[in-house]
Amino acid sequence: MDLIAPCLEYKDEFLNFLEDIQQEGLLKHLDLSWMGEHFEAYLQSVEDEQNPETVRPGRVPMTLFWMVDQGQVVGSISFRHELNDFLKEFGGHIGYEVARNHRGKGYGTLALQKVLEHARARGYERVMLTCDDSNLASSRVMEKNGGVLDRVYTVDHHPVPIRRYWIEL
Repeated sequence: MDLIAPCLEYKDEFLNFLEDIQQEGLLKHLDLSWMGEHFEAYLQSVEDEQNPETVRPGRVPMTLFWMVDQGQVVGSISFRHELNDFLKEFGGHIGYEVARNHRGKGYGTLALQKVLEHARARGYERVMLTCDDSNLASSRVMEKNGGVLDRVYTVDHHPVPIRRYWIEL
């Protein structure tokens, strides 16, 4: 499995991944037909999100990677370059999603390992990640990569408790 920058070459595979995620009830707000028609604009927005000068208002700079294995986009993982107030309680530095039919195969663990190497190379000493308290698979991914549980807590805008982890680099 490789982490790659979003690109036109994997457009169809990425849209299939997003469709899978939507069928699971996530990313309901995403208009896949618009995205398919305007994919180059989407790719430009991903590039713009990396730069503090071009990131959208209210957002933090981030780098997005696609998890690609044998020509398929099996997931995505993002590295947020800084934490705003929202991300300090919900989200953290790194967020990832693996397609349903590719879960349990080690993709999340390997992708997180590679993004931690990316963070280390950028000079970070530690990163924060969160997941739903009920998401045992994500908890295991974080713990396999050195994640130490900081606390479990609730926030008003989220229906289930959140687990916050720190990973020392």
